[in-house]
Amino acid sequence: MNSLFSSLLRLKTTENLRFRRLTSHGPYEVRLYQKMWSAKVSIRGEFQDAFKDGCRLLTEYIEGNNFKMSRIGNVTSFFLVNKISSWDVGIILPITFTAVNTPKPINRMVRIEELNSGKVGVLRYRGKTSGEIFHQKCDELTHWLSSRGSRPNGPLKVTLDTLMPLNYLKQNEIHMEII
Repeated sequence: MNSLFSSLLRLKTTENLRFRRLTSHGPYEVRLYQKMWSAKVSIRGEFQDAFKDGCRLLTEYIEGNNFKMSRIGNVTSFFLVNKISSWDVGIILPITFTAVNTPKPINRMVRIEELNSGKVGVLRYRGKTSGEIFHQKCDELTHWLSSRGSRPNGPLKVTLDTLMPLNYLKQNEIHMEII
């Protein structure tokens, strides 16, 4: 299950991308991600509510609500992973972080996890994201991967562009691990 989370994000910072593009066809890509660390929380509720609550908790962590009481820079866009009865909301930590130097969260809801490397199918799209759009884009990605002979493996994840205030300019992605 942990390798699913390795299918993460285009970076919004100066930090180097942690994937290699294997194939690209229009908005679809297959990427190979390397190992990395993330901070995550599990939230029950609807798509938008879970995202809002999870982002708040993770923002507190990266702004210094950790035992080092230090701000964490060079983090990526937020992501959501669709679980059976909840959402995992997360953020990828800087490439320099390891098990030894990652600040421990004060809030017990925030978990630090190492994400395994792996191959991931990606669908890039612009605009807002809702629960309905999430499921529609997930179906499109699953169909594209299956039509290419790949075996997609859920659950599905969405990477959200939270830095862009205008919905029509937001660049989002749906990710799915490939086995």
